[in-house]
Amino acid sequence: DFDSYATLYQNFTSDHGLLYSAIEKVNSSGGTSLSAGISMAISQFTSDSYNRTDAYRFIIFLTDGMGSYSSSYTTTAANNDIIIYTIGLGIGVDANILTAIAEGTGGKYYFASSATDLAGIYDDAAGETIDYVTDSNSDGLSDYYTKLLCESNPYINGAKNPLYGLTYDSIQANDDYDGDGHLNGKEIKIKSDPVTGHVYVFMYSNPTNPDTDGDGIDDYEDTAILAKGLDGGIIGKLTLISCYQAGGGSSSNSTSGHAFFVYKSYVNDTLDFSDFYAGWDSSGSWSELTREESSEYNISAGEVVSIGDGGLSESDAGVCYNLEFWKYFHLKYTYLKNAYMAKEITQGNMNTLISYCILDSINYWSYTHNCSTVACGAWNKVFDDDLTAKDWGVFAHLVDTPTGLKNCILEQSNSSEDFKIGDLIDPTE
Repeated sequence: DFDSYATLYQNFTSDHGLLYSAIEKVNSSGGTSLSAGISMAISQFTSDSYNRTDAYRFIIFLTDGMGSYSSSYTTTAANNDIIIYTIGLGIGVDANILTAIAEGTGGKYYFASSATDLAGIYDDAAGETIDYVTDSNSDGLSDYYTKLLCESNPYINGAKNPLYGLTYDSIQANDDYDGDGHLNGKEIKIKSDPVTGHVYVFMYSNPTNPDTDGDGIDDYEDTAILAKGLDGGIIGKLTLISCYQAGGGSSSNSTSGHAFFVYKSYVNDTLDFSDFYAGWDSSGSWSELTREESSEYNISAGEVVSIGDGGLSESDAGVCYNLEFWKYFHLKYTYLKNAYMAKEITQGNMNTLISYCILDSINYWSYTHNCSTVACGAWNKVFDDDLTAKDWGVFAHLVDTPTGLKNCILEQSNSSEDFKIGDLIDPTE
């Protein structure tokens, strides 16, 4: 409060109650020494007790009269980076002096014809004094909006606020809070409508979770951050293999062959293999594969599972999972003269593969209905392809021997040969 002299009723505080109490003490009696009021306000920033370096300095100066003023205070304020907004209430003010004070410090002068105008002026001045731009940690999200989000509600217009419950300092200390390779301001963007002035928060990914959609693909590599898999719904890669196999003790047969799939998942997933003929659990390690009743199969991003028809005899017919890996690790089968091709698949492709594998019509064995015909038929069904045996033996337009399927695969542009099955699984033991 100032008249012929200035009185300080409240130091800097964030306690609104104390501020309201101080405002109630202000009165309109006495003279008008503009210098006294400005000087007292400036001293709050220049005293030894004020040591903040992370905040802007503003003075909102309201007067309803004319009085003495020294322009040296304007110079002092400007030299100390203090911006003054002046408000003249009523016709008894000197607009020239108040304008000079404001413009000399980078502020703005407002005129209020009556006290009822003050609320709108204060709102406008508040908007002028808010620093929406400074981004002290260069994370792409301004300090103002970082603090606002941290201190806001858990939900904003029904959407979850990802910074709720976190401290402003913790966000400021990490320009990439979740360490996913994306700056905080790339994952959250603040945009305003130039017509309405409304401000909106857009979350492109969660800045506090390196895998926003929880599919096992980090946001930095994920091309579909808010959906399972990659862009286009890709969830993994399916490899069709046809080969000779040799080695494996009493079960070895160097002239036999085999055809099957290896699926590498890009995501954390659960595959419904519950209607398969049988399966081998790999939850421990490849060297500890154990046969189990077919069930849902949990697979993590980067892991593989083999899928194929047993094709050994009528008593062992049916589609299994991890049978080939069990034979590789436990029976020491070596798959030779391999041919393979691979395509990325969607969830729809995987559903088609599983549906085909559990058809009653393929769960039997004969010399012309075996691992090769099942693998070829499944591939054609999944990808709407047309692998046919041509001159190598035909059963219902499907390749019916591993050799025939191998030759057919090698005619495809995306095929290759002579690899080791171990290359697909990178075993640790």
